[in-house]
Order: sequence, then structure tokens, then C-alpha cells
Amino acid sequence: MNVPDGELTGGERTAKALLELVSSGDDVLLNDDYEERKVELEAVSDMLTSQMAEYWRQSNDLAVTIDVDRTSDEGRAASPR
Repeated sequence: MNVPDGELTGGERTAKALLELVSSGDDVLLNDDYEERKVELEAVSDMLTSQMAEYWRQSNDLAVTIDVDRTSDEGRAASPR
């Protein structure tokens, strides 16, 4: 997505920051196969869960799960901000 950061919604900025952690970069989201996208996102989820566990000691049952689906630019433009 070639949208300046200033034009992104809060949720879009959060998603962008999380996806920057994905080793494959933006290409992972361009893959048509959901399962292949999900594998990369699960790796990021596991990494964030491990990092969170270093600082959050109240519960060992917490986990970060990231799951996104693709939309077209038309879908983005039509969604409320």
C-alpha cells in the first residue's frame, strides 16, 4: 500500500508496524495463499508473545495472535475511518 503514514487510520498504522516485523516484508501480504501468509504472521505472533512474557509476569496464559486478510484499495477507500 503506497499511502503516506499521515493518511493511515490508527488501525492501519498498527498493522503496518506489526508487519514491519515480518521477515518477508510486504511480500507476505501479497501472497494469494492465506495459509502462507498465516505462517509468517504466526512467527511474528510467537516473537511478540515471547517478548511480552519478558515483561508481563501476571499471567503465563497470555499470547499475541495476529491475523489479517487482504482488501483491495477500493475496499480501503470505502471503509469508515
